[in-house]
Amino acid sequence: MQRWSPDELFSQAAAASATVDFTSLDAATVAGVDRDGFRADFPTETSTGVMERLDSQERDTLYRMATEDVRAEMAAEQERRDSERLRVQEQFLQDLADRIGANNRESFEMMSRGTAELAIAMAEQIVKQMIEIDRSVLMRALDTVMYKVRNGAALVVTTNPADAEYLKSHTEAVERLNISTVRSDPRVAQGGCLVESEGQEWDLTIESRIETLAEAVRESMAGGGGGDDGTPLG
Repeated sequence: MQRWSPDELFSQAAAASATVDFTSLDAATVAGVDRDGFRADFPTETSTGVMERLDSQERDTLYRMATEDVRAEMAAEQERRDSERLRVQEQFLQDLADRIGANNRESFEMMSRGTAELAIAMAEQIVKQMIEIDRSVLMRALDTVMYKVRNGAALVVTTNPADAEYLKSHTEAVERLNISTVRSDPRVAQGGCLVESEGQEWDLTIESRIETLAEAVRESMAGGGGGDDGTPLG
């Protein structure tokens, strides 16, 4: 019985190496081996040397693959830049919209305050003109007190000297309102008065009524002047 011997491999390798002239530098380079017939695990040849050993079709394939990789990298980089540019633009537009909205709300609030103060000033002028034309304004103010005091309770009225003389000249109205005392005070503007009865006091001066009207106007402008986002309604 015959058995396999590794000597056959050595004899075949020797025969193969004998067919290549490793003494020639060009032949060794093409074969990728050194002069002693050894092939390096990590060849030291450059990319130019590798390209020279490729045929035209292999080179075209390699160039195409490299071009596709470069194009893919460039496309990815461009997409990243476009996304960043879009993000910056959207952030800028959002910031601009926020600033415009804030300016609009501030402008509207200023207009609302100006409108309210103008309405208050106009109302004050109208009230004063009414007092000059209609002296019964004071009487109507006193009539409102009658619903707040106990029936038959006496009133003490402090008013402007001119209005005090007016009340004293209208004895029927004084008796109807059950006014027991009329006091004269120049600090009280014409058309208004202070009323006292059984320890209670009512401020019916023109200043007090104008301030009450002003508060109502300001609250109305502040509470009903705009929508939830601060923009005008309508």
